[in-house]
Amino acid sequence: MDSHRRNHREYPRAKSTESNGSKEFLDIVASRLANDGFSVKRDVPADPYSLDTLASRTIMGTTLKDIKVQWSNIVAVSFIRAPSPDVARDYSAFIGKYAYENRKALSVPRNGQASIAVIVSSDFGVNTKRWVSETSPNFSWMWANSEFPVLVDLTSREISYYRGTPFRNYGLYESLRNFSDKWFGFQA
Repeated sequence: MDSHRRNHREYPRAKSTESNGSKEFLDIVASRLANDGFSVKRDVPADPYSLDTLASRTIMGTTLKDIKVQWSNIVAVSFIRAPSPDVARDYSAFIGKYAYENRKALSVPRNGQASIAVIVSSDFGVNTKRWVSETSPNFSWMWANSEFPVLVDLTSREISYYRGTPFRNYGLYESLRNFSDKWFGFQA
């Protein structure tokens, strides 16, 4: 049995998202993404997970040397329990692989993908938040694809993601942090 299935069974999706305000939060996130030019799908089965929101868009950007590049953002948002770093790591890796394997259905090119794996929960372990904040996300130089895990804690109303910036990917990580604050933050 692969680790994704094991973790999904160990940490199942919460039965009810009504009591802690997560349904409203997930609706707000889907609306923010749609308003920012994403194609948004809701309640997408992606065995072993159920993605509350799956969104994609492709944009044109400019490098520091004024070279035009095409870049795609794939955002997957799920309400799951993640008490350990293994759950967040497995989910992020799964979303990166899922985005790559389903790129045609998501209407995104093979390279230049940033998969943003968002876990919404009220049950994060301290080590999970530390791992996401301190561990540099995966990046493939060959395909210019990256993973960017984000944790959204509904209880403390804070988001966690990698705060460091590798020199060569300064623009990418700066953009992903700004996007994460915009899409998943608790603005008034």
